[in-house]
Amino acid sequence: MWFIKKQKKHVLFTRCGIPLLLFVIIAIYIIFSHGHIHSGHDIADDYYLDENHRLLKVTERYEGEILGEFIIPAHILRYQVHNDYVIVQQSPDSADYKSYVEDEYLSQTEKDSIRSLYNKMFAIKDCYWIIVRKEDKVVGPLTKYDFDIRCKDFGYDNSF
Repeated sequence: MWFIKKQKKHVLFTRCGIPLLLFVIIAIYIIFSHGHIHSGHDIADDYYLDENHRLLKVTERYEGEILGEFIIPAHILRYQVHNDYVIVQQSPDSADYKSYVEDEYLSQTEKDSIRSLYNKMFAIKDCYWIIVRKEDKVVGPLTKYDFDIRCKDFGYDNSF
């Protein structure tokens, strides 16, 4: 009789144990990631790539939260960080554009500015950007040809 009870417990564990184990693993992951299943990451002390592949200039860090200003919209494809500059390749994201244009907190002037920027990015398709870190200056969006010329003018390595 004891063997049968033990066997039933084992059967019960195999039926319920795997889903229960998966639930526990997912719950622990969510707790330790502060509810952010997909989170961004720092690309330098002063720049942060968010979960939507937008580049943010960090202005403040507070209790694990990143505050700052978006400087390059989604979708960042690749980047290279150097001491004095950051180079970025980006392809504009229509969903990201739509979220800005439909934002009720932006003024009409801000929305017009965003439309102008996105029109330029959509015309280029594969956009390149240069961030001069010491000056907090963002140059772009640029075509590959203009990017190569600007990198040469600045004396920057343009390879990713």
